[in-house]
Amino acid sequence: MPPIPKLKMESYRPEIRVQVQKVYQALQANPEDPNANGNLGMLLHSFEQLESAEVCYRRARRFGPERFQWAYYLALVQALTGQNEEAATNLKDAIRIDPGYVPAEIKLAEILLGLGRLDESRRICESLLKDNPQLAPAHYWLGRIAAATGLSSPGSILPPGKAI
Repeated sequence: MPPIPKLKMESYRPEIRVQVQKVYQALQANPEDPNANGNLGMLLHSFEQLESAEVCYRRARRFGPERFQWAYYLALVQALTGQNEEAATNLKDAIRIDPGYVPAEIKLAEILLGLGRLDESRRICESLLKDNPQLAPAHYWLGRIAAATGLSSPGSILPPGKAI
């Protein structure tokens, strides 16, 4: 288990320092509370302190493995820092916990495309389009998959009779 990140409170602007201190102290008082870990992670994530946010999200996942948001936010931070295999794994966990959250599936399709796992990415997009044929991000990623595979147009990877 990674330790709680050490924060330098003096590095924060005075107007947000109080908020950071409050969330940090709540975590120190309850270091095994998944919400306290995740709340600090979200705050650090918003300030683009990605390494420390990742540590907090990892801790939140460890103490609250059934919580969708900690798997999802961990994956987002990992994607931002180029840890795409780990991000894909955590997104799959998030989707397993909450299979109806479309943004997680779209993000997974994007990451899988970046990893060169085009068939997996395509399957996700096509599955999403079955339930929502107008879902623009799914069409976008299918277009990117088509470009990556050298197909002449995104429509050529859609089922017959379907067009963007």
